[in-house]
Amino acid sequence: MQKFIVFAFAFVMVLGLAPMIHAEVDTAGSAGKDKAAALRDVRAQTKTDVATARANAVTAKKQIIRSFAERVVGRLNDAITRMTDNANKIEARITKIETSKGITMTDARAKLAEARTALAGAQTAVSGVMAQVDTTLASANPKEAFKAVRATLGTANDSVKTAHKALVETLRLVKVQLGLIKPHATTTTP
Repeated sequence: MQKFIVFAFAFVMVLGLAPMIHAEVDTAGSAGKDKAAALRDVRAQTKTDVATARANAVTAKKQIIRSFAERVVGRLNDAITRMTDNANKIEARITKIETSKGITMTDARAKLAEARTALAGAQTAVSGVMAQVDTTLASANPKEAFKAVRATLGTANDSVKTAHKALVETLRLVKVQLGLIKPHATTTTP
């Protein structure tokens, strides 16, 4: 009985699949052509998707460079503004001390002038950075052109550091001339 059931099941399967097998044999030639056309379409779509992804990646990288430059320029401008305000306050104190105590602070004023010169140089360097970034991003090879932007930002940063050191030295000279510290004392500010 069990053999009969297996035989009947096999017979039904063969008869049931016969029309499908026959249909596949008839359309095998056209199915191969359809598969080849579908494969070509998929390949073309993939090439288009890859090109779009690359273009989007370049745009994203340019935006990252732009936002980096904007952040650095903003920080440098803030530092320049703070140091300019500090220089103005120091100059006001020097003037007040000179008038009230009758002390001439030529060394402190010279250092203050040096700090203001460094701040002006930093402001000049920072003011042209964003235009330089725009030129860099429009160039054929932004990676190479960005090196010039980094150099300009480095120059501005060095000018800010020089101005800071000059302001610290100005304060030290004021304290020396007031007799608050010894002339050979150095500051611990880096």
